[in-house]
Amino acid sequence: MMAKKGIREYDAKRLIHKALPEYSNGRFHTDERLVLVTPETDLDRLAQDHPWLNDTKLVVKPDQLFGKRGKNNLLLVNADLPEARSWIEERMNKEVTIVQTTGETTGVLTHFLIEPFVPHEEEYYLAFTSRADADIIHFSLHGGVDIEEVWDSVVTIEVPILTDPQEVDVASHLPEMKDKEAVAAFISAMYR
Repeated sequence: MMAKKGIREYDAKRLIHKALPEYSNGRFHTDERLVLVTPETDLDRLAQDHPWLNDTKLVVKPDQLFGKRGKNNLLLVNADLPEARSWIEERMNKEVTIVQTTGETTGVLTHFLIEPFVPHEEEYYLAFTSRADADIIHFSLHGGVDIEEVWDSVVTIEVPILTDPQEVDVASHLPEMKDKEAVAAFISAMYR
């Protein structure tokens, strides 16, 4: 059996921010501005500790290893800091029931991610899974909250174990799209 442990989106984004430039030869970078809010966070110090929060539109969401946050009204988009703070305060330490494709889960909200809001017209879906014999790269032009409803659009690239990640031809598996080479290079760097 393979080991499996979930990590917070906050931690995953910090790892990606640190590693992506190296694995893309400096081509891709991510925004390092992230804040993890916990019950111990002093909300009165947020702006002082993270000055960018004062002049940046924000996205706020729970960061507790579950999906479907948008479908469960647990996503605040394009907010200013006072709105973000109020939204977090209304939900911190509150019990919620999350409806997912696999059923319902009830728990208490204790961790929230704040990050810059990035206006966009397109959203892609990218995920990596592993089996004992292969890694699987999943990609779709139709990202967002309803990926299960468009699952037939997901391209699956199976990479046998022990394959050199630099030898994986991502581009040949992708659908026709603008900036296909750049998207393939990004996926390859993320996979590495």
